[in-house]
Amino acid sequence: MQTSLPYLNLRFLEVNHQKKGCVLEKKRLNEKHLGNVRLSYKNTSTTGVNLEIVEENNYYTFGLKHKGYNNQIAGRDHKYGFGNKEEQNELGLDWIDITARSYDPALGRWMNVDPLAEERESLSPYNFVQNNPINRIDPDGALDESIQKPDDWVEKADGSIYWDNKATSQATTKTGESYLGKNVLVGTHNRDANGNEAINTAKFDLYLESDKTGSSATINGNTVPADNTKSGTLAEGLYSAKFGHRNAKKYHSELAVRIYNLDGTDGLPTVNGNPNPNSNGKTLTGVLFHMGNNYQSSLFDSRGNTYSSGCQTSGCFKNSRPTHNAFMNKVGTGFKGSYYLRSKPVLTIPTIVPFSSEIPGKQ
Repeated sequence: MQTSLPYLNLRFLEVNHQKKGCVLEKKRLNEKHLGNVRLSYKNTSTTGVNLEIVEENNYYTFGLKHKGYNNQIAGRDHKYGFGNKEEQNELGLDWIDITARSYDPALGRWMNVDPLAEERESLSPYNFVQNNPINRIDPDGALDESIQKPDDWVEKADGSIYWDNKATSQATTKTGESYLGKNVLVGTHNRDANGNEAINTAKFDLYLESDKTGSSATINGNTVPADNTKSGTLAEGLYSAKFGHRNAKKYHSELAVRIYNLDGTDGLPTVNGNPNPNSNGKTLTGVLFHMGNNYQSSLFDSRGNTYSSGCQTSGCFKNSRPTHNAFMNKVGTGFKGSYYLRSKPVLTIPTIVPFSSEIPGKQ
């Protein structure tokens, strides 16, 4: 069952306990949103359903187990509990093995230095989830993370795009940066002061959660309508986007990306209104990233019909369809994320001030 309240989400794991190659029992583990195994049970019936609780545990927020109740064990003791990590009871230490290092839930502190401590110099290398075990987890003992699933694409002030393991929204980005999301198609236009753009000079880069190293695919294209005196031009900004086919009958189920406002509504903002008489004079509707002209380097066909009335298109050139489809195959039919339209980043070169001794006439 899914719910909007993350602390009610449950995950069920099924494990087999084996000894000498024989399955002794099969358990179901009830795992909460922080990864803690709270309840394990098994079916004792061979003909129907007769569930028996094998073990139940409750934890304080930093992982110390409650004592004096809910401590029944019917069968083999399951050592994986807090964070679904193995409890180490040797020598009476009661530490927890969390992959990279050991954790003491009685202290709420690690017993080893953080192997990535240099990435968070303001924090103690022994701190556990930044003292916030309600909203953060540390699945491997390296860097902790938010249960709100951080790690999203962010645009730096210089226009470069990188995967930020701390970003979950615009509020969590650094000063001067722009939050983009987990999966984003970035359109970089090449418009002049009049809103015109030379054919095929815009650039589209695909950034996916599955590849955090950088752009997964790139293609040139266009971000302006064929005639901006008759159609609106999409304004810069961050939009919602998802995979979708273009009109099946007319365009043969062409692979495309549908673009919406962030709240999922249609009617996207334009640069200077929308002169199209079929619009409300202000917004664009039905905006897509779709294939450009498959026959020539123009947003018009041989009869003067437009290939774009405000949409974003891939390149226009003879036999462009395979190039477009190859890019869309990288996008994938399950794509759901963002479309970010921006201007071309301006490269800034720092000014180098010479020493006074290097300036003629000065010592």
